[in-house]
Amino acid sequence: MRVLRNVMLSLAAGACAHAASPGSPAAPTESGDLLSPTAFANTSAATEETEARSLVQKLEAHDDPGASADFDAALKGTLPPDKLASTWAQFEGQWGSLVTIEDVHGQPYAKGWAVLVTCRFDKGVHTLSIFFDPNGQVSGIWNSPGIGAANMFVDALGYHHPELADALSDETMHDSMPTATLEKMWEDVQSRFGTYRGIREVVDKGTFALVTVAFDHHEPVFKVSVDERGKVTGFQLVEK
Repeated sequence: MRVLRNVMLSLAAGACAHAASPGSPAAPTESGDLLSPTAFANTSAATEETEARSLVQKLEAHDDPGASADFDAALKGTLPPDKLASTWAQFEGQWGSLVTIEDVHGQPYAKGWAVLVTCRFDKGVHTLSIFFDPNGQVSGIWNSPGIGAANMFVDALGYHHPELADALSDETMHDSMPTATLEKMWEDVQSRFGTYRGIREVVDKGTFALVTVAFDHHEPVFKVSVDERGKVTGFQLVEK
């Protein structure tokens, strides 16, 4: 079924190849209460946006020890400087050299903050997803916007910040599903499945992500579609 650009709760199907990723963030931990995680107490991601921009600039300059200095222990084990260097070299081989960073957008999600860094390379635009834990350390990097946008979008709705979900939407989706409409839509979802308990799993597919969401009564799968700049273009229930 074709991915619709507006939010629809309908059955859909479709798949594409997995996007390769240098590191994967852990899925948000299920919450057993109605309070937002610590990150949502301060929705500003100004610090994380600055750090994410600096990380990409260090990668461009091949300062791999500097780029990995703020990685958490798990990511340092997965991506030591030499492996980080070879991973970035693979990206440059596919995309060309980094020309400029066009946009940086960060928001909270259940385990900290996520930042989408939209970069222009010689061969086109690519957006990276960079995750930070509550201590400000980098906990994951993906070469696709889908994983970052999906975590931010779903958690924003689940933890009652529809304005943050709306901030991720592209222009067409915003026009059809502004903040108030997203809020009402999520209320309808919770009336069906119960209280939001967190994200169970996010499977990155490059241009979209499949998100298994825990509610009181069920764990449905949603499809979050994104464009190359990390803007959410569609949100669908794909498995009841």
